[in-house]
Parts: sequence; C-alpha cells; structure tokens
Amino acid sequence: MILPRNKVVDRLQIINELIKNKVVLHLGFTDSPFTEKKYYENSLFHMQISSICKRIVGIDLDQSGVEFLKSKGVEDIYTCNLYDLTEHKELFKDKFDYILFSEVIEHLPNAGLALERIKEFILNTNPKTKLIITTPNIHNFTFRFTDAFQNIERVHPDHYYYFSYRTLSNLIMDSGLTIFEFKYVLYRNKNPFLLLLPKFLNVFSSSFMPYLFFECEIKR
Repeated sequence: MILPRNKVVDRLQIINELIKNKVVLHLGFTDSPFTEKKYYENSLFHMQISSICKRIVGIDLDQSGVEFLKSKGVEDIYTCNLYDLTEHKELFKDKFDYILFSEVIEHLPNAGLALERIKEFILNTNPKTKLIITTPNIHNFTFRFTDAFQNIERVHPDHYYYFSYRTLSNLIMDSGLTIFEFKYVLYRNKNPFLLLLPKFLNVFSSSFMPYLFFECEIKR
C-alpha cells in the first residue's frame, strides 16, 4: 500500500484552524495523571483551545481531574464514561460542529466500541458534526530512531496500543465513519533538532511524522 504524502504540518495549528469560533465537544479533555501539572504549566490542551472556540464542552472519565479543573473555574465539563456517551442527555442541548478526540483513542481498551458510541451520539445530535482524531504514529521517527538506539520504549503509562495510517483507517471505516481528510502531523517542539529532522525525513516519506490526524464524518 502506498502511503499518503503531505507537507510538514503542526498538529495544534491545524486543529486550531478548524475549531476556531466553532461549538466543540472535547472528549478526554484532562490529561491524567498529569492534569494538575500541565494546568500550572499552562500547557493543558483544553485550556489552550478554550479561548478560540465559540463554545467548548469537555468530558472525561477522570473524576479527580474534572473536579480539580472545576475548582479552578473551568465550566461546561463533566465526568462521563465515553462508552456511555449517548446516556448523558445534558450533552444533547448543543449541536456540535466538531468532536475533538485528540490523543485519547490509544488510551481505550475498546477503541472500536468508542467510535461506534461517538457515531451514535453524532446521529442523535447533529449528523453534520465532524470528528477530529489525532493519535501517536507507530512509525514516529522518535520510536524508530532515538528510542531504538537507547533500547527503550517511550510510552505514556496509560497507553494500550499504537496505530498506523492503515490500522486506524480500517477501524474508522469499520465503525461506520468515513475519512474526510488525513495528514501526518508534527507536534510543536522547540528543540531545533526535533524540528529539522522530520523535515529532512519528510523528503523520503511523510510516515515518519509523530502523529496521525484524521478528520471524519458520518458515512452517507
């Protein structure tokens, strides 16, 4: 299978461009077990994007993280099991333009069921809602080069698995969704070497990029 090619694109930049002035449901908006640390470092993704959305609602299974952010004045956030998404009727009052599912799917023991629940939620609220999925790429150059030479596996403590373009595409389509757009994307990094290397590798293949970006919609 010939893999897609694209220019080096920043993950946060492309997300920000899509959700600007939109109504967004952010799934898995905390960053357990790092929520408090990232909040105080001003690096928590939900806080970074809140100001650019017309309205943003967050749900997460991590009750302690949700309660911590509520104590800091963050509004429209709920403790919710993603697999039970359609049972939370308080979420049905909004017609979301986008559902943001960023760096979450790799944390779930049943990713296919999660996508099916999201599809059901979209059908019950706004069939025109688009779903953004981002996830680490198994062919990430840091996995293939830096970690390999150090004989280490750099992995979040809550990750179950990693995806490639082909494996996640299969899962998305089997869940009743269609892929509107796909890109290999780069995570914003201030290290000059980690910015230069992917640009060099992209001359040969975009598949070395650290993250996968999918924009999906209901199959029509």
